[in-house]
Amino acid sequence: MEVRSGDRLKIDDKFGVDVITVKSLRRKEIWLGLEGSTGGLSAEGRDVSVHGTCINGRCHDEGELSLTPGRPGRVNTIQVRLAEVNSSSAILVLIPK
Repeated sequence: MEVRSGDRLKIDDKFGVDVITVKSLRRKEIWLGLEGSTGGLSAEGRDVSVHGTCINGRCHDEGELSLTPGRPGRVNTIQVRLAEVNSSSAILVLIPK
């Protein structure tokens, strides 16, 4: 799918991530923000940061990662690949497993 900076992609709750946000686009890189509510958010990619808290059974997860065309990633069970990128848009491929 084609994405632009600021786009918010709503993800089915069954994947343990609620929203993937396009934080920024660079010539050969995309930064994605992650939000979840299961307490079990995990990610693989470049420059990954994930943290979460659970209080009284309510969880909030946040994270971010970057992708380049030659380095795919993963958000929980969703494979994420950057097919194309430029400074204004990118083609992001999400493959649920």
